Amino acid sequence: MLNIDIASSNTSANWRIYAAGTKILGYPSYLNQGQHSATFVATGTSTRINIQQGGSASTVGEIHSASVHLAEDDHRNSGAKGLQVYGTMNRFPVAAGAELVAYQPASSTSYVQHDTLNETGINWSNAWYMMFWYNVRGKMSIENFNTGGYNNTLLMISISDGGFYLRGQTGNVNLESGPFGNAVGWNQVIAVYNGSNQLRIYKNGKYVHQRSITFSNINARVILFANSYNNNGGSYQNRSYSVDTNAKMALARVGLGEPSQKFISKMYHDEVNLFQENAKCTLHGTSDTVKGLAFDDTNDIYHVGTSAGRSEIQGLNRINNTTTAVTTAISASNGFVAEQ
Repeated sequence: MLNIDIASSNTSANWRIYAAGTKILGYPSYLNQGQHSATFVATGTSTRINIQQGGSASTVGEIHSASVHLAEDDHRNSGAKGLQVYGTMNRFPVAAGAELVAYQPASSTSYVQHDTLNETGINWSNAWYMMFWYNVRGKMSIENFNTGGYNNTLLMISISDGGFYLRGQTGNVNLESGPFGNAVGWNQVIAVYNGSNQLRIYKNGKYVHQRSITFSNINARVILFANSYNNNGGSYQNRSYSVDTNAKMALARVGLGEPSQKFISKMYHDEVNLFQENAKCTLHGTSDTVKGLAFDDTNDIYHVGTSAGRSEIQGLNRINNTTTAVTTAISASNGFVAEQ
């Protein structure tokens, strides 16, 4: 991920940013004053970054700073912008042979975040949700670290052996430690704000608790820690963290809207299958270009065809696949499949 801070607001400066010869930012959408970011794939152990000013010779432009960091893909984000990695985050399957991966910190300063404030574009005074899966411990926050204490933290959810904590605009509250603390295996937690005055908490698809609160909108970033938190306040640089080698997180996300109890229950029962041994959750092969698609409503199986073959998807799991390329279309009914 490349982050750049443009000082000049003069659009005629016409900034262009290249990585390995490929344009990743700038012209024809000029870079105005402020912070900008883009992700790219390095072509080797060294990759040239070019910053060019394409305006006339008399045009004055200035860049405050530019930096490049490792990033994790975020395919759920409509802008497809990755999350920046700080320190080292270990990544491994959630179960033996499973395709879904979990994250775990390698040190007390290891975490993943959107590096630009308000990268999600969400107005936090409207309805929104935050959710993640955790094993033993997990921590996710929406905040801006520029101020002390929790004055600029929207919500932090922290799960430890002792219980479940909400911090930020909620204050510093210990809620429902029994259902969350000392968890065994993988568990899902969801916080849903209704855009008015209610925050509801769910665990594994079931309602647990609600709290009356009205959130105000702030410029914030999404941050994933997956480690233990030992301090209640202070700026980011002064906060204290410790590593728990058993703490793991997966499928963390935030979004607009207010999911219903029925939808939350279905989501849990669909996703829990991804945490089983040998569970598959991707299309067979290396191509994600879909050539044919069909749904057999007699057995609730989606048939998805690519150049690598046909994947059979039930719920969120790939349960079977062929290796014969699909080039045009698929038809499926009552267990019979025709493809071309």
